[in-house]
Amino acid sequence: MTCGIFQCINYCITESSWPLDWKRSHITPIYKKGDASSVKNYGPISILSAIPKLLEKVMYNQLYDAFKSELSLNMSGFLRGHSCCTALLKMVDDWRLALDSKKITGSIAIDLSKAFDSICHNLLLAKLRAYGLNDDAIAFLQSYLTDRHQKNYLIVNSIKTQGMVLGSHTHVPDFFIGETKVELANSLKILGVTIDCKLTYCEHISNMLKKVYVKIGVLRRLKRLMPRNVSLSLYKAYLLPHLEYCSPLLIGINKTLNSKLESANKYALKTLLNLGNNLDYDTILSLSDMQSLEYRRYYSSLVLLYKCMNSNGPQYIKNFFQIRYSKYNLGGRGINLEQPGCNDKLFHNSFTYIVSRLWNKLPVHIKTSSMFGDFTRNLKAFDFSKLGPRCQCNSCI
Repeated sequence: MTCGIFQCINYCITESSWPLDWKRSHITPIYKKGDASSVKNYGPISILSAIPKLLEKVMYNQLYDAFKSELSLNMSGFLRGHSCCTALLKMVDDWRLALDSKKITGSIAIDLSKAFDSICHNLLLAKLRAYGLNDDAIAFLQSYLTDRHQKNYLIVNSIKTQGMVLGSHTHVPDFFIGETKVELANSLKILGVTIDCKLTYCEHISNMLKKVYVKIGVLRRLKRLMPRNVSLSLYKAYLLPHLEYCSPLLIGINKTLNSKLESANKYALKTLLNLGNNLDYDTILSLSDMQSLEYRRYYSSLVLLYKCMNSNGPQYIKNFFQIRYSKYNLGGRGINLEQPGCNDKLFHNSFTYIVSRLWNKLPVHIKTSSMFGDFTRNLKAFDFSKLGPRCQCNSCI
């Protein structure tokens, strides 16, 4: 079967033709936000069969190899090792660094409604030809883009612009793009995370917990029908992704917000696993074979750092960190990171500052792991409580 698929894919590429049957797809409307009764608030998701996805992956890999040298280092969309989390970390830590340097800092977000539906295919193909694709490749891409049954011919050009000024300012001037005034807000929702002008994530966590408690209520009605292992699997698949979405971004939240997250996690585990009210949080975590959300944020942040330092992640994250070198033959020479200085609590709570400190406190055998699998295995076995208590300074409390 594998040989047949291989020959079929090679034939499609050689003939510069995408089979018509592979262009047929089932469209499922997915609710996004706003009024659920309005068709405009649903996004079309195209469901394809498995084999066309293999050919799409082959096409993506070849196009990526051809154009990766042309891509901006700050680009994150649809790139290996990049994610919404890494893009947000880049933005937020840049803002924190600017505020720490006493610079006036703001952000303007532009949302293009139905952006992908607005792309002109002829213009796209002309651009690809200008970047060096030959006639066969252009013909193959043209075959891929045309004669699809669920094509949208409407031209949409709806743009929503919002701005946010970070930090504390008594007077904020008006901003314009052309003749259009930019609407200023106290918070912006970017890539699924609500970022407020104080960079506290208070509003984001509040919205997240509302969703989590609603879902706990749904699962609580079903818990008597499921064994404990199934309940735990549902918790990990249904609830935990909400609590851990872009978790490295939340590594610097204050103790109050962290306590709210841990309380929600405790309630979820206690309810779904049908545990008694007299059990403390550590016991519940032990019975669930899990760590606290705070320690899980430490783990995911350090894994991301390891990937980036070993060129398996975005270069812009790696650029945040510098190896600490010393002329003396010290035990941590060449494996520790420079601890950046800070003037303001905003940067003190940044991903860069906190992860540098955590990395330097790790045992040498973890930091010197040569393979990614060895690093994650050693890090999972590590007791994060050995890193010491949470910082008690006024910035973190």
